[in-house]
Amino acid sequence: MRTLKFEPPKCPSCGKPLEAVCENEYWTYSFDEKNGTYIGDLVGIEIRCPDCNVSLRDEFLEGACNYQTLTSEQDGKLR
Repeated sequence: MRTLKFEPPKCPSCGKPLEAVCENEYWTYSFDEKNGTYIGDLVGIEIRCPDCNVSLRDEFLEGACNYQTLTSEQDGKLR
């Protein structure tokens, strides 16, 4: 049985492997007068390369936590 080894994607700007990425979430909190608390609404996500600071939003459309590398077999099945 063959064991797969996955490689991280490379930064489209500096070309370094993205062993880590920087992700920031931006929230807006509105005060709810009915219960006296704040209700949060996610308004944006910023994902950047830790080496060159370029935006990686196009590479991680669903956020870094939802990224999954496709194997060549999986990639072929999706087309």
